[in-house]
Amino acid sequence: FLVIDVSLHLRLRPGANLIVAREQAAQWVQRFLDPYQGGLDGEGWPFGGTLYAPDFGRLVSDLPDVRHVSGVELYDLRGDRADRPTPGWEQGQGQDVLHLDEHDLFVVRRVRVTAEDDAR
Repeated sequence: FLVIDVSLHLRLRPGANLIVAREQAAQWVQRFLDPYQGGLDGEGWPFGGTLYAPDFGRLVSDLPDVRHVSGVELYDLRGDRADRPTPGWEQGQGQDVLHLDEHDLFVVRRVRVTAEDDAR
């Protein structure tokens, strides 16, 4: 398994419940990246697949309170980085594309969701 952390920044629709929207988005990420039932078609990630930051745009159609996904950072925690207690976003720069090796699947360690209400 390729251990990853994910950081999302969302713009929410006016009147959205910020706490609920953040929790739903974090759960969505866990489901979407599930190696067996996630992926673009809901049948799991293929071995050797590639994850692109724009793939997270599906949040907009799946979660009614999300207006826009304004930022996604993916953190590859290969090797000893997965054993560190600090989240990926505190260990270095995130990426917008992650490639799986031939026999790898994703496993999400942490998800950070920041959001702002788009009431302006």
